[in-house]
Amino acid sequence: MRHILSAVLLLTLLAALLSGCAGAAPPPAESAEPTESVEALPPEPTEEPPALPERLALGFTLPSVVSDEELRWYFSPADEFDCGFCYPSYCSVWVEKGALRLSPSWFFARMFFTSVRRDAENAPRELLELLEPAKWGTVPSVGTAGTGWGALRALHLKYDTWRRWAAWETDERYCLLYGVCFDGREGEIGMIFDLISASYLTGAELRASAPESGELLRRDAGLSLSYESADLRGAAESCAAALRLNAANEGEAARELLVSAFSLDGAEQPLEAICRLEGGESAVWELSLPLTDGESGALCRTLELTVSAYGESGEFLFSLPVQIELNR
Repeated sequence: MRHILSAVLLLTLLAALLSGCAGAAPPPAESAEPTESVEALPPEPTEEPPALPERLALGFTLPSVVSDEELRWYFSPADEFDCGFCYPSYCSVWVEKGALRLSPSWFFARMFFTSVRRDAENAPRELLELLEPAKWGTVPSVGTAGTGWGALRALHLKYDTWRRWAAWETDERYCLLYGVCFDGREGEIGMIFDLISASYLTGAELRASAPESGELLRRDAGLSLSYESADLRGAAESCAAALRLNAANEGEAARELLVSAFSLDGAEQPLEAICRLEGGESAVWELSLPLTDGESGALCRTLELTVSAYGESGEFLFSLPVQIELNR
């Protein structure tokens, strides 16, 4: 009996020990090192495409001079003499053998205007060489031409033949007016020379306002249109503005640019001009725009037109209004 009681007591003690172990709390876990909180960075701002102009606006300053004569304008493009000036309406002008020829209608004279770039191989070393004073025994006088360009003038008489020179230099060119006349017409030649030299403007001076070459004007459906260049050209009743636009079709389908009319001082004139670009093509599209009224021959003050772009199926893509102003 004693042995049984001992065994029961031993089992009781063992059960108590086991229950104590089961209820004991586990040792605390090691705390993790604190982590620094990282604030979310704001998203980088995306660059917005540049705003496109509402229209292409070009401005030209016309040569002007105070004179009692009825005047006309002559404009030389950048690849010729790159300038403009006034001349009397009784003179006819044309380009021959690299020079602009002038011929009065009511007396005989030989006159021409020419210029050469200062960096050209055949350019003189200095302005005085154009007058050849040693050959003709002349003493040039000093003056100005145009907007203040340095000029030299010379006159030579032998028998009944008068020779007159007017030469001036700009930042880019040497210019020369030369004339020969007979029978005492030297006064008229001098007046023509003074008129041309006083009204002379360089090509840069004629182009009063224009975008930078390459400026984007329109872009849609893979078709882009940028400004390339513009200048004035011609004489008398045939003056015109040459506008060049750079068109590029980055898509696969064909695109067309179209001008169907333009306006001279508010009077509508028909014009058919089309530029078609296949997929992946690009081209410089030149528009020749008359600046004179067909009836009177007068030079306009404002020319307006709209360039429209269409897809291969005729769907409208965009339009570009163009305005050209001639300031006198």
